[in-house]
Amino acid sequence: MNRNPTDIGQYEALLGAYFPELPLDGISLLGEGWDSIAIEVNHAFVFRIPKRPAVGRQMCKEIRVLETIRPYVKARIPLPELIGAAHGDSPVTAVGYRKLLGTPLSEIPPEDAIPLLRCPVRPVVIEVIEDFLARPQNFQFEPILLHGDLAAEHTLVNTETGEIGVIDFGDCGMGDPAYDVWPELTPFYHGPMDELFCARQGFYRKLAPFHGVLHGLLIRDDVLVTNALRQVEAEYAGKSE
Repeated sequence: MNRNPTDIGQYEALLGAYFPELPLDGISLLGEGWDSIAIEVNHAFVFRIPKRPAVGRQMCKEIRVLETIRPYVKARIPLPELIGAAHGDSPVTAVGYRKLLGTPLSEIPPEDAIPLLRCPVRPVVIEVIEDFLARPQNFQFEPILLHGDLAAEHTLVNTETGEIGVIDFGDCGMGDPAYDVWPELTPFYHGPMDELFCARQGFYRKLAPFHGVLHGLLIRDDVLVTNALRQVEAEYAGKSE
């Protein structure tokens, strides 16, 4: 869907067309990610609108996953209540859920947030990847259901009640638990951890800037690609001769 994220009127029209029973007393742009745009309605609901049909299909998967894991997780997670009908190649036009209260970890002052792990300087990209792939023990783990993008901006903290909320399950899937447990979240992870787990955790962290490069290439955004490449260079700077 080609939309101007700053034109709030188009989202009001879309939501009004697909959810005529929902009063639109107040509507504002909550945020924009690579795959979707988040709209806040009446200070009570959040609607995510997919940018591409493939993202709409991801949202359908996300809805099924949220329904399945709800009885097993302690954190507050979105409960999709309003689902816009299919349009064109996209199976959904918007997904709405009641807003989870809390502040993203990325917006909490560093002195109040979980300390970030400061990793030493990495070797060159090819050396790091080839070394990881050459070690069979790096693939000896039991796959679990992953959030897939458990970054600070997707983790909400209610500073008054201490409750934790997690949003944006669009990239969920099966994989290595170390992929989801970023160093900031390690104190809250109660699964088994050993040296191999920490090594895989560090490797996935080193790969993080490449997501920006690949996404920039996908949407043909030269600025995003350039900025992400700078992050890659900074991550792997100082290689040994």
